[in-house]
Amino acid sequence: MEELNFDEMRDQITLLKQKLDQQEIVNDRLLRETMRSRMGAINWTKYRNINLISVLLFVLCSILYCRGRVFLAMPLCLQPVL
Repeated sequence: MEELNFDEMRDQITLLKQKLDQQEIVNDRLLRETMRSRMGAINWTKYRNINLISVLLFVLCSILYCRGRVFLAMPLCLQPVL
């Protein structure tokens, strides 16, 4: 009787080892660090793009304003140049 239990337990341990070999073990700390670094890169890219678009829009509006095509009350030059 005991021998049957030991054989059954041995088979269960073998099955468990096979299942563990097939699964990928992920470290929770490593996963958090990876996500934090990737989100930081995404945030940096987002803010860089927002700043780049803002500067380009400012330059475009300044060029159009200085050539007299568009009247904009820009913060740096509130009165139009005649």
